[in-house]
Amino acid sequence: MTPHGQLVKIDCREAIRRSYGLHEDDEILEVLTASLAPTTQAQYRNPLNDWIHFCASEHADPFKGEPILVARFLMNLYMARSIRHGPPSLSYIETRRQTR
Repeated sequence: MTPHGQLVKIDCREAIRRSYGLHEDDEILEVLTASLAPTTQAQYRNPLNDWIHFCASEHADPFKGEPILVARFLMNLYMARSIRHGPPSLSYIETRRQTR
């Protein structure tokens, strides 16, 4: 979150960088992100930002991925989606699980 309480949206590259504690110019970052096609990055953009938003609401670090936090995130997604659209597909949940 910004100092003004606004959520910051991040992309896959930034999430990987922060998860591994890498610098922007780190060669490891280049290797880790080289295989991410633009379509793959686009596929993860919304789930990744759902995760960031959820962690902010829980006052948790989104780059630590504590198992109980991940489970709570997935349960919240499942319940919210079930109420609006019926039970979500396995691929819906799996895509979101992979973003954490």
